[in-house]
Amino acid sequence: MSVRVVSCSLVFLVPLAVPLTLPFDLSGMSRMAEKILSDRQCATAKCEPQKTELLLSDGGNLYLRIRDSGEKNWLLIYRILGQRKKLGLGSYPSVSVALARKLAAEARDLVAQGVDPKSHREARERAVDIAAAEKKAEAAMVDNLFREWLSGEASRRKDEGAAVLRAFNKDVLPTIGHIPLSQIRRKDITALLDKVSRRGVKRTCGTLLGDMRQMFEYAVIREIILSNPTAGLKKTTWAGVANERDRVLADDELLLLFQRLPESDLSETTTSAIFFQLATCCRIGEIGQAKWSDINLNTALWTIPADNSKNGKPHVVNLSVFAMDQLNKLKARHDNLEDGDIRKLSPYVLPSSNRNSPRGHVCLKTFAKQITDRQRGDKERMSNRPKNTNGLSLPGGKWVPHDLRRTGATIMGGLGIRPDVIEKCLNHTEQNRIVRIYQRQELRPAMKAAWDALSDHLAALMLKASTSQPV
Repeated sequence: MSVRVVSCSLVFLVPLAVPLTLPFDLSGMSRMAEKILSDRQCATAKCEPQKTELLLSDGGNLYLRIRDSGEKNWLLIYRILGQRKKLGLGSYPSVSVALARKLAAEARDLVAQGVDPKSHREARERAVDIAAAEKKAEAAMVDNLFREWLSGEASRRKDEGAAVLRAFNKDVLPTIGHIPLSQIRRKDITALLDKVSRRGVKRTCGTLLGDMRQMFEYAVIREIILSNPTAGLKKTTWAGVANERDRVLADDELLLLFQRLPESDLSETTTSAIFFQLATCCRIGEIGQAKWSDINLNTALWTIPADNSKNGKPHVVNLSVFAMDQLNKLKARHDNLEDGDIRKLSPYVLPSSNRNSPRGHVCLKTFAKQITDRQRGDKERMSNRPKNTNGLSLPGGKWVPHDLRRTGATIMGGLGIRPDVIEKCLNHTEQNRIVRIYQRQELRPAMKAAWDALSDHLAALMLKASTSQPV
């Protein structure tokens, strides 16, 4: 017995004993042909004119996508959890027809198991990246990371990374520098900071924590390590945030300071620098790095370059009579130096006497050290330090050079100078963005008047100090 099958107007007699294979299923829906592309077709196929891409089907929702640029890549379209998705399988001919079919079959097996092949591949790639990062971290030590971070990031700081290099060489690298990056833990950081904290240095802990956090974050971004071991640590745990200083020298203390300075064993240069800071309200670092070329003695103007100012903006100071008097003393001492003195060749107002840094400026820490050495209270004199250990002690307690800047600003306020003018004299950045953008009026006349008023006040105190008995 046989059955008649009609196709393309031809009649075939098919024995019933032979399995029947039809190009459509029993429900009448067409089946997609399988493996219909050849390497020759893939190699010669081109995108049609005026079109951006062409899709050639290999069956089972596997396509070779040909772009108008000539680029060819494999694409599998699938559905999972009711969503239609696409999975790239690589470029042709790097991925051949046979390999594309193999990759597509593997992806279909995952879909059949309820697994999204795209998510599966991303997870596998992440695992490879993690393994590579762990291998890299295993081979590198904290010391290696620090050297890379120092040269790549920290060296861009204004001091070119000198401060962080000193701090890490002293406290960080001797403690954790030998630990592999893959093994560094939060407990290692806390133990380090506990050790530093026992020295009683509040701000050092906070500074170290901040710098270590930046260093490890640098490593996380570059996938050298997987997580930052300083995460969750706060500076306040080690009292790393110092209280804001509010020390201001009252007039009676300034009067006493003016009387004691000549007997304090301070050099005339340092004494003039102290008076100059009071008169200008500038930072000691700005004064220490000032060059004679920054100062116009004829117009009494001092331009602080952006590189020397804290906010990175240039600042012009109107030099008052009091300030010019101190500056002229410094200039006279500089001009009277002997020709063989290395300070003679320095371009700085306060030149260095260190032969290892010829033509350099004075060490910016020297002022604080000299002032601190003369306020030791009951502490014994340090070796090779001045004998007059309390020559600059004042009733209001210990003071540092930066307090002179605050004192000058406070005097301005007491003389009726407007706060916005004082802020301009201090070269502070306006915190209110609206004010900063829309109120850029030039306050130069008011600023000059403020410095002149401060000058008159200081001159009156100095005159009083010279005519009254020291306390």
